[in-house]
Amino acid sequence: GHAVSMLGVDSTQAMATSLAVRIMAQSIPNKNMVRRVWRHSLASAVIARRLASTFQVDGNLAHTAAILHDLGRLGLLAAHPPEYGQLATKSYETVEDIITAEETEFGMSHCKAGCVIARAWGFPEILRSVIAHHHERPARRDILSLVQTSCELANSLGFEAIHCWAVGKPVAVIEARALPECRDEILAALDEIENTINAHVEELEF
Repeated sequence: GHAVSMLGVDSTQAMATSLAVRIMAQSIPNKNMVRRVWRHSLASAVIARRLASTFQVDGNLAHTAAILHDLGRLGLLAAHPPEYGQLATKSYETVEDIITAEETEFGMSHCKAGCVIARAWGFPEILRSVIAHHHERPARRDILSLVQTSCELANSLGFEAIHCWAVGKPVAVIEARALPECRDEILAALDEIENTINAHVEELEF
């Protein structure tokens, strides 16, 4: 109640979500893989919050959606620690190859697994949509496109949960994948984004 009165509902929800997912992550035995997933989610959240205004999205929603977008990876890792850990430590040519490997091994991708968890936990449709479609190509200025861009940019900056050979350099990724009307603003923020991510990652305790 004190947090809500001081920070507001949206800020408190963003902080509570981050804490809940972090607690879930810390309970999974495979700490190396958990750290990789969490670093990616954290990097994506830093990017999403910084670029929220560019995509005309609320900053707290941007942070929450980006923290949650890879929830399915943690779910699969929690359910199948050795098997998913083994899958995730390999290198793949593309994201599509990762999804195919997940579907073959577990009957669902991390996107689908995340949706199952999100529905069970009563997440709103807007967050379930981000979790389900975060690997698709950005189409318009909205929360989904923001997280799609943030996820790809986090990968290109070296914060991949699972390694893909096809990931390009940040500038190339922005020029190839970001919405044309957003590219200049993203490029201008790139150095600041990278410095902020590094500062947050250095503070990780696991």
